[in-house]
Amino acid sequence: MMNDKKPVAIVLGGIYPHGAVLDKLKKRGYFTILIDYFDNPPAASHADLHINESAMDYDAVLKIARERNAELVLSPCLDQQIQIAMRVSETLGLSHPFDSQTAINVTNKKYMKTMMIDHGIPTARYYQVGMDSDLTALNLDYPLIVKPVDGCGAAGVTRVEEEAGLKEAVRMACEWSWSDEAIVEEFKSGMEISAYTYVRDGKAILVTTQNRISFMSDKVIKCYGAVSPAEIPDAVRDQVEEIATRIAEVFELDMTPMFLQAIIDKNGQVSVIEFSPRLGGGTCFRLMEKNAGFDMLEASIDSYLGRKNLQVPEREQLTYLIYQVQAFECIYDHTEGLAELKEEGLISDYFFQKTKGMHVSTEKASSARVAAILVEGEDKAVCFNKLQKALPRIIVINDKGEDVTDRSLVLDEEDIALVTEEKN
Repeated sequence: MMNDKKPVAIVLGGIYPHGAVLDKLKKRGYFTILIDYFDNPPAASHADLHINESAMDYDAVLKIARERNAELVLSPCLDQQIQIAMRVSETLGLSHPFDSQTAINVTNKKYMKTMMIDHGIPTARYYQVGMDSDLTALNLDYPLIVKPVDGCGAAGVTRVEEEAGLKEAVRMACEWSWSDEAIVEEFKSGMEISAYTYVRDGKAILVTTQNRISFMSDKVIKCYGAVSPAEIPDAVRDQVEEIATRIAEVFELDMTPMFLQAIIDKNGQVSVIEFSPRLGGGTCFRLMEKNAGFDMLEASIDSYLGRKNLQVPEREQLTYLIYQVQAFECIYDHTEGLAELKEEGLISDYFFQKTKGMHVSTEKASSARVAAILVEGEDKAVCFNKLQKALPRIIVINDKGEDVTDRSLVLDEEDIALVTEEKN
């Protein structure tokens, strides 16, 4: 496909929100190329050209960028692909928001945790381990969370209640790690939130928050819902902003989106789980548009161009309930009921995370998600009632015409109350 001499922008990874990124790049006058190894990822239809290569293959991405004379290489909503985007941009002298070493520091939990601890950013005590580490020497209090140092999508993340399960958890985390390393950290109990900020002139501006709703499945943590904005007092919001600003200072980040996951304990103290100078990979950008009047995708593109974005977020007025529609392992065909539910007003929007022919699996938390729905209301009770009416009518169909909807992940009254202790 010819590009009519338009400047070329390459997006790494074909997830749903990158489709919206590609649309915005087209409006800015770019010829858009998507690099993703899937045959038909959700964002593919939005690109002028889809190239079937791995977005994690530095040499392949560099070759394509050179051959196409790309002016922009970006991955605004994926974690590990940030390293590839920064390395390729550095090599070719293209504009990018931060250098490749910073990209390593913010995507490898070993470096991230070390820098946070060294600079007084509140986070759980931890050890970095490998397959052959002496796990009996770890001076940590159970329960523990074990995770790959450089994984994504909650792959290989488990909770361990006692020493007997630690070795297997470390083995699994190392297998999911690019560098065969894992982080073992103390589990912090409390309310889990995601906070979405934009860093401008060195200050993190809080745009919106979410309460994450998770549960343990075979010791694997799965997040399948969220309520936005999070029900936290202004003092905690201020604390989140202050911590995010400190993170931006320590990691030398500016003019960039940044989101962080954190635990709020019963005393209102914030402990950072992890962060990333990007958007989340799901529906968060829609929530920021709808409820805070802030276009974080535009801000993200500006960050890659080295431009300051001057938007000012509004305080959220509505409540949104986000629910992840999941399926059992299959070859995905389609999902029924979503268009009708939106037309009736039971859901305000929906987004597909799988396309026809894609493999649905349970190997990591995000792999079983086929769609996400947004439910809107004046409070969470209204949202919950709408969701309860909508869920029985959502049906996931596989390539054999069978109903493969996973109905075990149903929000109940305990979830919607957002209790601070996780469900087991």
